[in-house]
Amino acid sequence: MSEEMKQLLTRIHQELKGDLAVVPENGAKLREYVGNQPHTVENFFQAVKAHAFDGTLVWNVPPPPPNLVADALALFNKALLPAKIKQTNRIGYLLVSWATDDNDGKTPRTPQALADAFLAAIKSRLNSPEIPWDSLDGRVLKPKKLLAQEALDAENKKPMSLLDGQKNAIKEEESWSEKVRAGEAKDALDKKRADGIRRCKELINGYLPMNHRRGSIDYDEQAKTQATLRKYFEEQQAKPNVDMNDVAAKIHAYIQERYAAQQREAERV
Repeated sequence: MSEEMKQLLTRIHQELKGDLAVVPENGAKLREYVGNQPHTVENFFQAVKAHAFDGTLVWNVPPPPPNLVADALALFNKALLPAKIKQTNRIGYLLVSWATDDNDGKTPRTPQALADAFLAAIKSRLNSPEIPWDSLDGRVLKPKKLLAQEALDAENKKPMSLLDGQKNAIKEEESWSEKVRAGEAKDALDKKRADGIRRCKELINGYLPMNHRRGSIDYDEQAKTQATLRKYFEEQQAKPNVDMNDVAAKIHAYIQERYAAQQREAERV
């Protein structure tokens, strides 16, 4: 590997946070993009930067989208409702840091995956004083589970007789257990739905039909099928009681059928 190539790959890794594959296809594309300009590290880097997200380059690890954190925060805030967090630079930094720490030092690289990681990080740190919960009309917009816990803590601090204390402790334990079970059940359903949504998006974005005559990706077929699948996905996602894992299974079956049809067509050529 030439010194110039090492410099280019290092700069891509440092500035774009991606790992460009060293394959002939990328070399041909970059020479095409640079054209008659001098073949310098700077010109090749600018070409990579300009085409990093258009699907024409091959990556070992693709760079994160420019609006990854902003898009993830928008999804996270929606999923957190009716609870709400004040939008500050500090909490944005903490969410990314927590999500990375909880993911073995790796930051999720899609908005939905990062939003799910934000949500998991918050749920495991509900009592953290670093979380700036927002308020409305004097009411703090905290998660119901946290509010229930705080209410019980406050009740426990009130003076009472020994007998009343025993009765209240039993009652509170039962009430708290019910609330925790309800919260855990909802969390499980929310996670299952989020997993299904993420799987749908991965299947649709990962659809790569081949034009067997040219030996390359069939972009017309890709765009047409992805548009059809995205419309179906969005329609199903808008229905609150639809099992998104079933939707993902149907999308997977449809994609496999498209691949099979393309293979049959190639065999006839």
